[in-house]
Amino acid sequence: MRLPRFTIRLWMVVVAILGIMLALPPASTVWILLILAIPTLLISQLPSRVRLAVEIPILLGLLVHSAYERQSRFYAMLADRTTRLACCASDWATVPKSSKARAILRRESAWFARRSVTLRREAIWKGFIHGPIYPSGRRTRQENCHLIDTLWEIQRHEDAARQAFEPLNPAYIQ
Repeated sequence: MRLPRFTIRLWMVVVAILGIMLALPPASTVWILLILAIPTLLISQLPSRVRLAVEIPILLGLLVHSAYERQSRFYAMLADRTTRLACCASDWATVPKSSKARAILRRESAWFARRSVTLRREAIWKGFIHGPIYPSGRRTRQENCHLIDTLWEIQRHEDAARQAFEPLNPAYIQ
């Protein structure tokens, strides 16, 4: 049996179906109208080749928007926390006169910045796969170990940064 060829018209149908599926997560009717109705009216009057060239970037934009909106709140919160810790460690690195303390704080700031990017990527990926409430509900032992390791690792680096900063500033209270 011969499979149908992917023509421009078939690609347009696939792009339209994927666009509608990706635009559904926003709960607001206004967003659905803005995302679907207005571009549909404008794009529907274009020639088919131009229409396909316009619909594919719209589909990719909807994919990015959907992934960002559905990111895991837990991992997003951890990413925000590590971003704040990176900023704090960077600010603290300007205070000490000791080159060793400055080096420790710069190293910790760089680690927090890298970890923040990793956690943001993980938030988007886990949210896209499991939904925004991940990791709630039942988890495997491996998932629990991963979560505990992540939290412990962040805490360990935070303690190292505070230990490098606090002997220089005993009046510091968080």
